[in-house]
Amino acid sequence: EDNCPRLENADQSDRDRDLIGDLCDLCPDLSNLGGTPCPFSILDIRSPDSTNRPILGDTVRIERAVVTALQTTRDNSYAFYIQEPGAPDWGGMLVFTRDELPADNDGVALSPGDIVQIDGPYTDFNGIAQIGLPTSVVRLESGPAPLPRILSIADLGEPTEGLFVRID
Repeated sequence: EDNCPRLENADQSDRDRDLIGDLCDLCPDLSNLGGTPCPFSILDIRSPDSTNRPILGDTVRIERAVVTALQTTRDNSYAFYIQEPGAPDWGGMLVFTRDELPADNDGVALSPGDIVQIDGPYTDFNGIAQIGLPTSVVRLESGPAPLPRILSIADLGEPTEGLFVRID
């Protein structure tokens, strides 16, 4: 009956009444009954100013991200890039699919401009935050391919990692 068997929580508090104790719940104020992943923005995950960052290995949900680029040759592994609409600093990230071409849950290939919801583990590869081996990719809508954010070489750095950019 313990709602948080990993951690001691004598009071068994569960503010959102989803049967997951607050100390074990990534989103204690939002019901995720049945273990549905908690929603996080890319900024939540990547920004150093984030106060809502998941722990490495936690399964997260990223809602309404824009697909910007696809890695569809098997040289290393398959993957695709997503970013927050408007491409703010810290707003881009890789979704690593390893042996699977980037596609939605129905097996339809993704395209730049697709708006997707992704569930998967938040992982780190050589210091780069990513969603590793997503468990769900839902295409919410399709749109035009995004325009790159125009930067100078001096603007490049960790905040722009994973963003679709053009260097001027």
